Amino acid sequence: MRYVLRHASRSLKWLLVGFVLGISLPLLSATGVQAQEWCADRAKVREDLERAIENFWELEIIDQCKQLAVPGLIALLKDEDATIRMRAAWALGAMGEETTDAVSALIAALKDENADVRSSAASALGMIGSEAREAVPALIVAIKDENSAVRLSATFSLGHIGVEAKAAVPDLIATLKDENSDVRTGATFGLGHIGVEAKAAVPDLIATLKDENSNVRRGAVEALGLIGAEATEAVPALIAALKDEDTYVRQSVVDAFRGFDSGVEEAVPALIVALKDEDEYVRFHATLALDHIVRLLYAAAETPEQLGTTGEVARTIKQALEANDYWFTTDLVDRVLFEIEERLGIHRR
Repeated sequence: MRYVLRHASRSLKWLLVGFVLGISLPLLSATGVQAQEWCADRAKVREDLERAIENFWELEIIDQCKQLAVPGLIALLKDEDATIRMRAAWALGAMGEETTDAVSALIAALKDENADVRSSAASALGMIGSEAREAVPALIVAIKDENSAVRLSATFSLGHIGVEAKAAVPDLIATLKDENSDVRTGATFGLGHIGVEAKAAVPDLIATLKDENSNVRRGAVEALGLIGAEATEAVPALIAALKDEDTYVRQSVVDAFRGFDSGVEEAVPALIVALKDEDEYVRFHATLALDHIVRLLYAAAETPEQLGTTGEVARTIKQALEANDYWFTTDLVDRVLFEIEERLGIHRR
């Protein structure tokens, strides 16, 4: 996270900070007495709501009386001050799934004249998640907004809504060619988190593996891994991506292979080479990917011939792991190999 915040553009940092708030705020707590006092005396007072949304991350007790706070925040989405409207949207989103009453108002805010307000509204809908599914058509429109921050927020929010946003797949595919690299990254996130329902995007995600921006390439890798079984045609391109000059792309590739439940055995030679990668994460997670592939092959093996072939692959992987001193993963693979040999009637001395 620190790396992303340090290197991402300003618009992407805003989105990430907002996402962190959306996760952490529900964890805040206060005593019941404090909540009751605040709800009774302050929740309907405009100036206190303004203070609340200006310092939202400090106001612990607002989470205890959402039912009173939400109507006031919804009203502030129409405030004459754009900053207040923007903060109100953030506050509603940060309260998460329990603010579904605000979805319609946030959808309306996607048409606000101020781009920051539109962006905050789009992000807020994503923080609410799948309960904001009715916002999908409006978010599809938002990924064509003239402002890149709005487009970015909309792409990520469609991803957070998940499979319920499958209608957005064609438009997210088109957004893979957006002029803004952060928005292209957002499109990969959206497609990946829609999951197997985004299988139509696989050819375009494969093409995106050659994007000039490493964050976009990494996003495409992760999306293909999340689509998984419906993206096996991407395996050759992912193998090629193991040679990407960017370390984080290679890290994502070795992880992506573990998202497939078939069709990845051809990656074995490349993953064995990756055991000598300059990056420790790539090396270790390549061992896990190899173990995953052995288990997939073993689970699918039914005939003696298939078991024999799987045994040969397992021995090759075991030898490579031993040669590179990965004893923990070697043991995991050897356990599978032992079971194969037992089934074939081969007894070790």
